[in-house]
Amino acid sequence: HLSRILAWYKEKFTKDDPFENGASFLMPIGALRSLRKMAHISSGRVLVISGDKGHNKPESFRGLTSPQIVTHGSFSVMVNYHALGAYFISRGGFALHSSQEESSLAVSCFVLPGYNEVDNGADFCCFADSNLAKMNEERKIKFPLICQAFEEHVEHFGPNDFFVTQKSLMDENV
Repeated sequence: HLSRILAWYKEKFTKDDPFENGASFLMPIGALRSLRKMAHISSGRVLVISGDKGHNKPESFRGLTSPQIVTHGSFSVMVNYHALGAYFISRGGFALHSSQEESSLAVSCFVLPGYNEVDNGADFCCFADSNLAKMNEERKIKFPLICQAFEEHVEHFGPNDFFVTQKSLMDENV
């Protein structure tokens, strides 16, 4: 699955305009290993909801020359939610990502239904740029309640909206 995802990124960032500055992104290897173990333990049925500073659109990586590392007593990096979503799609699942690009918090939901629609030996062409999004859309339609819950509780008023509201209320009480 990892080689399929890396090939997707290589195609994405060289096919559009090979003379652009390229991109820089991190692969969440530790998270992918944990998710693989979680899927094994649960017979391939997994639902993960995660929120953190991160990117869920590959265009966010274009033109970056190095990963953004923030130090604050320790260090942190932006989560590559797009790669995590691509992993779930590669395993036969799908991903839902929050659409608030300007927010400091990205929220994603990842689902593995317990069966693998993409053969481990599948040709890369089925995982190409436009097919990745198409597979994701086709699969999430089969789970309308998860999609509805994500829409209602993340898109309409999610954690970032709560944070902004809370901060505004605190600023008014100063």
